[in-house]
Parts: sequence; structure tokens; C-alpha cells
Amino acid sequence: MRIRNQNPVNERRESLWFPWKGQDFEKACLRLEILPCAEPNCTIADTSDERLSTFLKDKACNIDELDYLMKRLDSFDNDELQTFYAVAYTENAEITAELINITFNTHCYSLVADFSDLDAVGKKMYLTEQGAVSKKELQNLDGRAYFEKLLSENPKSRITPYGILYQNKNPIQTIYDGLHFPLYHWQDEIAELEVEKDGYSQFLYLPCTQMQMEYALLR
Repeated sequence: MRIRNQNPVNERRESLWFPWKGQDFEKACLRLEILPCAEPNCTIADTSDERLSTFLKDKACNIDELDYLMKRLDSFDNDELQTFYAVAYTENAEITAELINITFNTHCYSLVADFSDLDAVGKKMYLTEQGAVSKKELQNLDGRAYFEKLLSENPKSRITPYGILYQNKNPIQTIYDGLHFPLYHWQDEIAELEVEKDGYSQFLYLPCTQMQMEYALLR
């Protein structure tokens, strides 16, 4: 995804493609003169995805945190992305930390835009809630009945620009505390290094650059 970032100090702007590998990350930060820190250090001027612009355009953020969010979204298929944006819409998400936590909770919701086959809709909802089921179990499931059951449990289902959003029984969790990134393998690496301090962990994915190490240690 293309995102135009701006350094709020020197007002330098550059269009960058996210997510990126370590060397590209370091080069971009050096060009923009963005220094490693855990606080907001850039402004999102524009993005190539209008859905994301709705939440982050002109917002201050941390470029390392933004890259983590983009790595999370890079693994999503279209259905997961639509659900992500629907949840972000209903939650009025305004910062990258909130959006990161939503990426860890999309399995707690089902988004329905087409009601023409309620049996198929219900089966898809059931699969989302369970995570994985046998082919036989899914075939034997009365999808329409499950849909009606979930509908009765969601008297305040929410209408979004992407469809109607229903919450299932999976508990919503705050996985990201706003500082320490949860372990996440975006690409193959030689090894991972866990850095621990005061009971909190931060992860380095080797090989990595000097700047990536600085960002990890600052967290």
C-alpha cells in the first residue's frame, strides 16, 4: 500500500510502499530525517487505500507502528480486510494502535453484505467463530438456523459501508498495549531474538538493521 508520509519537523514528504523490509525502512527514515522513538514521529498525508485514509489521513503516528499495522494487513484476504474496515468504522478508530488491535480481533465478527443464501451465510459465520471445523461438520450444519440464532443474539447489529456487522462469542482482546509489538512473523527470517525488560518482551527478526534494533530497544 502506498502511503505519503511527512516529517512534521522539517515538512519533508515522501510516498512510501508499506510494508517494507528492514533496509528499505531505514533508508526511508533517513531520507525523511525521522529519528527512532516510540512516540509519533510522522504524519500520514495520504494513502492509496481510501478506506484507510478515512481513519488515518492527517493523523500523527509512529512510522514503526504504522509499518507493523501494514504487515498485519498484508496477510489479510479481501473478506478479512472488509471485516477489519467495518469494525474500525463502528469503533471510530482514530490511531494506529487501535487499528492494530482490531487486526487481532476480526475473528470476533462476521460481516454480511449478501443475504441471498442464508444457509451459506450462516455456515461462513460459524466457521469464523470456530476458526476451523471438519468438512462434514460444516456440511451438516443448518446454516440458516445458525444465522437466525446469531441474529437474535445481536439485537444491535451495526450497519457499515461494507455490510452489516455481527459480533460472535469470541472474546475481544487487547493484544497490543500501544508500546510492545506482539510476536508476528511477516516474512521468513533466519532467527528471532526476544528482548525482555521489566516483564515485557520485544522481538527482533534477524537479520535486521541498526535502526530496527534501536526502535526495538526504545520499546
